[in-house]
Parts: sequence; structure tokens; C-alpha cells
Amino acid sequence: MTPSKGSYLTASSAIHAMKRDVILDGHFEHGEPDQMVFLILSWSMYRLEASMRMDTNRKRSTARYICAILDPSYEGTTVEAQASTHGDGLSIAFNDVRYPYLALGSRNIDTGNLDFNMIRTWLSRCDSNHKLPCARITSDELKAICLIDVHQRKIVGYSNKSKEYLALSYVWGNVEQYVPGAGKADSDTILGNLPQIVEDALLVTNQLGKKYLWVDSICIDQTDKVQKAHQIAIMSQIYQGAYATIIAFSTTSANDRLPRVSSANTSWRQMSCTIDGIKILGFGPTLSHLVWHMRWGRRAWTYQEALLSPRCIYISKFQVYFECNAVTCCESVNESYSHIHQESSDGNYLPLTNTGVLRNPFTNVITEPGTALSLYSISATLFSRRTLTKQSDALNAFDGILQILQRKAYGGGFYWALPCAHLNWALTWRAHDARDQEIGLRSEFPTWS
Repeated sequence: MTPSKGSYLTASSAIHAMKRDVILDGHFEHGEPDQMVFLILSWSMYRLEASMRMDTNRKRSTARYICAILDPSYEGTTVEAQASTHGDGLSIAFNDVRYPYLALGSRNIDTGNLDFNMIRTWLSRCDSNHKLPCARITSDELKAICLIDVHQRKIVGYSNKSKEYLALSYVWGNVEQYVPGAGKADSDTILGNLPQIVEDALLVTNQLGKKYLWVDSICIDQTDKVQKAHQIAIMSQIYQGAYATIIAFSTTSANDRLPRVSSANTSWRQMSCTIDGIKILGFGPTLSHLVWHMRWGRRAWTYQEALLSPRCIYISKFQVYFECNAVTCCESVNESYSHIHQESSDGNYLPLTNTGVLRNPFTNVITEPGTALSLYSISATLFSRRTLTKQSDALNAFDGILQILQRKAYGGGFYWALPCAHLNWALTWRAHDARDQEIGLRSEFPTWS
């Protein structure tokens, strides 16, 4: 193959060497043909390798890929620096692959428009294949919540469990969130101008064929302390009961737009080049990389919002990511013929679920004390690395996780967020922020906590 220049990537300077048909996973059985994974990787192949080795009765085949060794440094930047903004891999465009047994190929990202058909396909596939791990959990407590009717632009009550609604997870920023009529169901008030991010979320909800949207600043009366406290107390049920959660991944305030929903995205272009007439496209940054670098991923409140949702739609300035309790998808990867993505209802696959970037680890029955303690410790540690505007909100922002843990493992409850069953151990735990510095005493917390 002879590299040629392309937009955003000078192939001749970036590609150091190439190898064809490298075996990614040597195991092969059932006499089935290989599935081909055409990739050009820079500095991390293990992420893909792990996903391709998921073991099912339906498929455990040899996966091969075309490997290109990228020059450690080109155009004055390191490969790792490139990965932080462009991603750690490229692939032959799905439509240019000339092999019959394709597992994954790259997909061109339209920077002008969001591909709602693709998102609807992800959701429909999840509905069909992942009934057990990805089912929304409804409860009687949801009767107390309000929803936005996106067609009438009115606030309505949650009258029955058949109402499927989307939820919105976003960073408020320093934006006034008061909306007349907020948290008051079945009034005749038509919602006027809303924060831009909410307006865009209404459009997304409608495009995905849903009628209702839950947004904390609109569906909770922020001036009513009693209602606000009650809604916070059932936050886990709200997000677990949502059909899916829209995550405003790249925004920093309620006045920001969701990329490609009401305006085109001009801040990022997909890497691409052409080699022997075949188009090569970049995957873009991975979800696991972005979640710790976006402001949304550094906010404490958003941690439980994603973790407890059965499905998450991450809308970023790079691309759209989808994660449920069974699979992860992204806009830059065409998984149309991937056995793992298409047939993950296989019984042997389900125990491997909940291992995504921000997936609910509490769906299985927790019987071992050590498992419960480990889940609590991991959750508390990840939460403590996120930031709060008001330190006094720490308990409320973590309460949804505690509610799940109490139902699953800690029937004796918690005291100041510490598990009563493991109080001796919990008293020795120390919280550290993202810089590994110990967090001081939060306001309103007891001195011994």
C-alpha cells in the first residue's frame, strides 16, 4: 500500500510501517469464517483485543486486522497527544472494505448533522436483545415526579408506568435555572424560553420518538425545599426508570448547545487519509478517555446519573457514544456485522455485562461481604475525585448510589455515607481528589467522618 495525503492526517509522515492480516485472537472453532477487523492502531490495541475476546457459544472466532505502526512523533506532536484529541486508532471505511466477513469498520462522521437513525438503531437493538440487563426499573415512587411533554411544552405528572421518558444529564454552570411553573404538574402554563441545552434535549427526545423528558431544573421546583428533598431522595429511581439518559458530554453550562442538534459542529474534524484509493477514517477519542477529561465527567452530580441509567447517549463535540448494560457503540465505528453487537443476548455473554465505562455494577445479586465492600469502596473513590460547587451537597449527590447499595447489600443502611456493617473499615478510608490529594473535612460533616 502506498500512503497518500488526506485531510487532517498526512499519511506519508504518520505511517511508519504496515503489516497485513495480523492475528488478533488466535482461537478459532465451529468452522466459522474469520471476522475481519481492519484497523490502523497507534498506541493501544488492548482495548479492542479485550472486546473481541468476549466468549459466546455463537461466536469465538479468529479476528484479524491490518496493522499500521505510526511514527512515534509527527508534525511536532506525540502519538499520545494525538490520541487525546483524535483517538488511538483508524480503520478502513466500512463501505470500502472488500472482504465478506467484516466485524468492524470505520464510519464517516457528518459534522453538520446528528445521525438520529443510527441512535434509533442502537436503542432498538438494545430493546430486542438486552431485555434482562437493560430493562428500565419502574417503582411507585415515580408517581411523584413531573415530566416535560415535548409536544405540548407543558409539565405533566407521571401518571402510569407505561410512560417512557428520557432524562437529561448536564452541567448547570453559572446559569440561572429558575423557570416559572417548574415542578408543578398539569398546569396550563406553556413553557417559554428554556436554557439552550434543554431546548436541544427536547429536539433529541422528539427525534428519538419519545414524548417525555425529565430535567432536574424544570421538573423540580428549586424553590420548594420539601419537594426538592423528596425528589433527591428518589433520584436513583428517576434515572433507573428512564428509557435512556441524554448526556450533554461536551457542554459546560445550561446555555451551551448540544453539538449538531441545533447547530453544526465546527470544532473538530475526523482524521482521514486515502491509501491506494481506499479511505481510512479515524475513530476519534474513546469514551473511556473523554469521561475523565470533560467537565461533565469531573462533576460529582453526574456520576450517579450515568451509572444508574440503563442506557446512556453521550453527545460530544467529537461524536456520539452509546452505552447500555451490554454493549458500547460509537458513531465512528460501524458495528453492523459484529456478532458481539448483534447477538449479545447469548446467555454466556450476559455475565460479562456491566463492564463498560460508566455501567451499573449493582445489577447482579451481591452475596459476599467482600464484594459489597469492594463496590462501595470503588464507587466512593470515583465519586470523591469529582468536584462539587457546594461541598454540603456531597451526600445528596451520592445518595442514589447509597440507595442501590442499601437495597442490594447493606440492609443495615449508612451513617454519614459510611456502611454500618463495615463501619470500622469505613472510618479508616480517606477520600482523595483527582490530584491524589486528601480531601479535607466537608462542611456540615462530623469531624470523625
